[in-house]
Amino acid sequence: MAVGRLRRWVRSFARETRAQDLVEYALLSAVIGLVGLAVLNGVSTLVNQYYGQSQTSVNGLWQSPDPSGS
Repeated sequence: MAVGRLRRWVRSFARETRAQDLVEYALLSAVIGLVGLAVLNGVSTLVNQYYGQSQTSVNGLWQSPDPSGS
């Protein structure tokens, strides 16, 4: 009995244009989210490389003083 109701509900849901709009918006949101994640991943890699290079440059600038004081 419950399976028959579920089938009817799915069929009526699929026939409605509002349901189609909802599915389209959900797919569009998913695509935008995936593109955003890909862009964020690429940007974070570039930022990580930049900070790694600048840290290497800064570490070479400072030299510790001689502990004997001379």
